[in-house]
Amino acid sequence: MLVLSNYLTKHVYYPTQIKYLPSDQLGIVVVIPCYNEENITGILQSLYDCIRPHCDVEVIVVVNAPQNADLSVRETNRMRISDFYKWTETHADTQLKYYVLNFEHLPEKDAGVGLARKLGMDEAVHRFLLCQNPVGVIANIDSDCTCSRNYLTALENEFRNKKTKACSIRFEHPIEGNEYPKENYESIVQYELYLHYYVLSLRRTGHPFTFHTIGSSFAVRANAYAMQGGMNKRKAGEDFYFLQKVIPLGGFTELNKACVYPAPRSSVRVPFGTGASIEKMLKTKQYNYETYDLKAFDDLQRFFSYIEAMYVSGDFTELLKKIEEPLHSFLIENDFLNRIHEIQKNTATKKAFMQRFFRWFNAFIVLKYMNYSHNGFYHKKPVQNMAMEFIKKYNPDLIPISGSAVDLLSIFRKLY
Repeated sequence: MLVLSNYLTKHVYYPTQIKYLPSDQLGIVVVIPCYNEENITGILQSLYDCIRPHCDVEVIVVVNAPQNADLSVRETNRMRISDFYKWTETHADTQLKYYVLNFEHLPEKDAGVGLARKLGMDEAVHRFLLCQNPVGVIANIDSDCTCSRNYLTALENEFRNKKTKACSIRFEHPIEGNEYPKENYESIVQYELYLHYYVLSLRRTGHPFTFHTIGSSFAVRANAYAMQGGMNKRKAGEDFYFLQKVIPLGGFTELNKACVYPAPRSSVRVPFGTGASIEKMLKTKQYNYETYDLKAFDDLQRFFSYIEAMYVSGDFTELLKKIEEPLHSFLIENDFLNRIHEIQKNTATKKAFMQRFFRWFNAFIVLKYMNYSHNGFYHKKPVQNMAMEFIKKYNPDLIPISGSAVDLLSIFRKLY
């Protein structure tokens, strides 16, 4: 319990908001950021419709806005709070409790989805401290999502393994329907295909820390969250940066028995990510999303195959000669020789060497290399082309007849 208490003393942004004591059986807290949303009851109902786990559950909706928010945003937020209370009046449940936090005047420099998640997750830490459950589960989902009926029971079962510190949760965007224009569905097929292509291609290289890092579909134990200093306040990419601290700890898993269904909507709230990518495709009317060449991943796969040799080698300069461009230049520019000497000097076993190596050559470095290699050497290509190339190379028995983006996405969803 000390780790939760220390975290709240050092890192909490606001005092606790919920005045009611939690159940002694509280095991899961679901955090939902809500900013200028058109609807909140959809996700509340979806969670309400879930099969109940053995533990008790709390849902914390974090309505938020910066100090300089437009009056229209504030009015929309107030409407969602009103909707929340009207809905909860008719959905009382002794095992599933709902709370709404209203943060209307957040500092402009910090306000955003990162801070919203932090406020909700910090509140969850306090709830688990009160009920003396340091290994309670904090799940994140978004206001525009729904979830499968086994979402809560699958979370409970996933964390029955005491070694599990955190997990990513399967997600599938709707790819057809009447709620959004057909262009939205065309765009989300392209973008989700890109997400799967990137993760599965990187996983093929042998990188051990390769998981989806989607803000609306992950969960973490309260003590693991606290030990890593909690969520950051980034306005975008907060999920990626937070999970890159958690994943290398070990005990990170994939929960594929349940599913989150995020809406295929566009957004101008953040500069990158799903909503921003959909917005760009809709604005430019270019529905062929471009991604990294598979050859760049092949470079990494060859490089990682030398790791064991690096552990026993004393001549890294000679080894570096085996690395072809553009990775060779990238490694030199990123101080590879000094880094690898330092790693070797501070590790006594091959396992420790490999762990320390990948903590250096982590997801940030991988992404940095991808962008470096596509700046004059490789060229980005349509994701459908790269996805088909991936299937032909690694799963030739699954080659689709049509090669359409929808067919390819269906195949990639099955590869987990």
